[in-house]
Amino acid sequence: LTKHSLRGSGTINFMASPGEPSSPPSPPAPSSLPPAPLPPVLSGVSSWCDATSKFCLDWLVLPSNQIQLTMTGQTTGYLSVGFGDVFGEMSPADVYVGWIDSTGAVIISDRMNVNGYDSSTVDPSQDATALSGSYFNGETVITFTRALDTGDAEFDRVINPDTLIVNLIWSTHDAKPEPLPTSSR
Repeated sequence: LTKHSLRGSGTINFMASPGEPSSPPSPPAPSSLPPAPLPPVLSGVSSWCDATSKFCLDWLVLPSNQIQLTMTGQTTGYLSVGFGDVFGEMSPADVYVGWIDSTGAVIISDRMNVNGYDSSTVDPSQDATALSGSYFNGETVITFTRALDTGDAEFDRVINPDTLIVNLIWSTHDAKPEPLPTSSR
């Protein structure tokens, strides 16, 4: 996977009720790495965008104990979103990388970022399902689902009402990844 060309972080509350305000962001943890940008403001209950709107995430918690996620970004390559333990840190994080391959297939790759800014590790169980994707005027949109609790405690984070605030990382790049274990549509 080619290193990202854009990246950022923020906090979101997947379980907020309509109209409920977001909780304040977690303070950044001490690090020897350059500081991550401050988290952008939550733009809506079911939508979050970075301060420049170069990356947005929309979500819908489904009655089937699944969550539908839609990544939108200004790229011709891949988009990725991750849910981490520490605000602004790239690891440890449960990461999903999506792109549209040369045949038009929508690809989603379930991964784990275990070691800082190193490339993410492919999750052997691939717990995400690609639903749709599009590319228009320099913007890529990828929609996928995953279970709130995938049962994969080693590589995936549980999204549940007790967690509430989730640390989010994102990245984009104009290159597309090499073929890897994925879900496609």
